[in-house]
Amino acid sequence: MLLFWYQYNNAMKKIKINISIFIYSILTNLFRVVAKIYLSLRLKNDKETSISIKQKLALNMPVKIQKKIIWIHAASVGEAYTGLTVAEIILRNFPELNILLTTSTITSAEMINNSKNKNIIHQFLPLDIKVYILKFLKHWNPKICIFMESEMWPNYFLEIEKSETPFYILNARLSKRSYKNWSRQGQLASKLINIPNIVSCQDKDTLDRLNNLSASNAILSENIKFANPKLPINRDEYQKLKKSINDKIFYIAASTHKKENEFIINNHEKLLRSFPNLVCIIAPRHPSTINEVIQLAQQKRMNWSYLPSKIYDKSTKLFIVSQIGILGTYFAISDFAILGGSFQNHGGHNPIEALQHNCRVIHGKYTQNFSDIYQSLGQLNCTYMISDERELFEQISIFIKDKKKNNEPLSNLEKVINNKRDNVIKEIKNLIFEEIEESKNE
Repeated sequence: MLLFWYQYNNAMKKIKINISIFIYSILTNLFRVVAKIYLSLRLKNDKETSISIKQKLALNMPVKIQKKIIWIHAASVGEAYTGLTVAEIILRNFPELNILLTTSTITSAEMINNSKNKNIIHQFLPLDIKVYILKFLKHWNPKICIFMESEMWPNYFLEIEKSETPFYILNARLSKRSYKNWSRQGQLASKLINIPNIVSCQDKDTLDRLNNLSASNAILSENIKFANPKLPINRDEYQKLKKSINDKIFYIAASTHKKENEFIINNHEKLLRSFPNLVCIIAPRHPSTINEVIQLAQQKRMNWSYLPSKIYDKSTKLFIVSQIGILGTYFAISDFAILGGSFQNHGGHNPIEALQHNCRVIHGKYTQNFSDIYQSLGQLNCTYMISDERELFEQISIFIKDKKKNNEPLSNLEKVINNKRDNVIKEIKNLIFEEIEESKNE
């Protein structure tokens, strides 16, 4: 009797999963009818290009070079930078291979295309629609699939499973919101998350959430972002800015979101009353909010200028970064950084990029996207959480008044990051190098 109920329950689970997959497949297939219109509307808002639209419809894919392909997917800029790190680790050990690195956003594509490694090919990932996926997989025939961080894309996961291609998710992160959404589809979520060979989690919260979804393949690993190289510095730009305004104290507010821009500029106005030599560099997360920053600066009658610029005026109190992919220079010139996405509930942004340039980090309470990183670095007194504008003013004042003392925690940071970088490389080798060796012999 117990065996009957066990078999019955398993049969019902499979039926429910198959129904969910069937409905999702029908809905995504219907989306094909409006996909081109949807992408065209995004084109008008500068969120797509003609190339990205075609490739998301599985058209105009790059010519495949006759080498074995390892496919890495990284949705946006942060994941793409980490995906590049994984690609470089692989290619240092297997230079005869090619890496196909797919992304979903224009800015991440620009970053990949700036890579000097000729063995890395970029393409925009086709939409999660079966006919597009089949065309994409047939064209590239990857020997190994690696998704970075990754939300679950049902059609992709299922077609990769059917192709019997080794499949890994590295640096996996499942947010609290995504976990709640997938929990409502518990059986389908369990089916999908168990398709990859291994899901390597960047934090314990993700590991726990995946285990709650009945994952049997999830492990905890070092966050791959620790192995990312320092953001590059434009030495000419750095020296020109430093020389032009050599008596100023610089700080950067990076990856700020819409409401945070006002918060930062209001605070900067107050700081200037006590520290007139202070200069703020603000780098909005989304270029579409730059005009809002300009309006706020004009309301405060604050002199501002774009970065980079041909000429720098000593009276400038606010610089606005107007390009993507150049933050390394401005982290390097700044004494400390305020990281956005943490004062509103966006989950925070990666502090390692600033700290690698000896730039202490101030952040808000919403850092759940990088909770383990902030916790460990906070214990080293390299990151500082503040709750409101008053605390922000006080913390910056402390940094400025006692600059030498507050640089002391950074002296040990390089050793910590180097150790974690070594751990990342070892873990990637242990996870996928044996699979790569086997694929070479096929």
